[in-house]
Amino acid sequence: MCTAIIDGHFFGRTLDLEDSYAEKVVITGRDFPFKFIHEGEIRHHYAIIGTAHIANGVPLYYDAANEMGLCAAALRFPKYAEYHEKKLGEVNLASFELIPWMLCNFSSADEAKSAMRSVTITSDNFSDQLPSTPLHWIFADKYEAFIVESVNEGLKIYDSPEEILTNAPDFPSQRENLLKHSEILNKVSCLGEKNIDIAGDSSSQSRFIRAAYAKTNILPCYDEPASISRFFHLMDTVSQPHGFAQNDSGAPVRTVYTSCIDTEKLIYYFTTYNDRQIRAVRLDKFDSDGLTVFTMESGENITYIN
Repeated sequence: MCTAIIDGHFFGRTLDLEDSYAEKVVITGRDFPFKFIHEGEIRHHYAIIGTAHIANGVPLYYDAANEMGLCAAALRFPKYAEYHEKKLGEVNLASFELIPWMLCNFSSADEAKSAMRSVTITSDNFSDQLPSTPLHWIFADKYEAFIVESVNEGLKIYDSPEEILTNAPDFPSQRENLLKHSEILNKVSCLGEKNIDIAGDSSSQSRFIRAAYAKTNILPCYDEPASISRFFHLMDTVSQPHGFAQNDSGAPVRTVYTSCIDTEKLIYYFTTYNDRQIRAVRLDKFDSDGLTVFTMESGENITYIN
């Protein structure tokens, strides 16, 4: 139950889960070796910043950007994602390898989209303890965004004019549902007036519509701090209070963290469920050979003013 949104040169997402998995903000230096199951090793590449779970010394990125401003996020795609056997003549990548491979190699969404046409997403697991997860992906720079879905028929690539991704169903179904509600996007709700039919539950389809409505109607800001605050308020429209929704097993979920990547200044901003102070990590300071790791604060910082 996650949502990714691109708005101008800001790229961000919510991670909605039943619990935190010790995720960190991680900078991967240019000379950190990425080893791929079928595609060998990349030893020199663009630097990457984002939120990741580190397993066996490997950053498994949930969302990230490289130093050229290309961004990516992986969102759960249950009941739709289908991974495939290795194919000769293709670039064969496991689902957890797609984000690092793309961000290591490409400097723009246009380059990444062209390369994606020769990729097969394989069913390889990271380990016995970390099996593959059903995912789909959004990639973007400040000029365009596209969606990648690996389904039974093969790999699907979609342009994303709304620059939004939620979870299942598939992206064409989300767009079709949005078009049914397109008349509400340019209506501004007034306090005290009747509902203008924006779905209010936590489903993927409802969050897609709410995100599109918010992007259409939220007012612009013209200085940097206000623009960053504006983006987090935009993400608040799709965030999940603890217990507002449940996962498939019936466990309550919450928005574990919310991110905002400035693709021009290469700064990674984030908040967590229990610490809503906006924190920032810059990509211009990193260990070129390794991983630079920053803990995400988990306790609320309350400032007393009397």
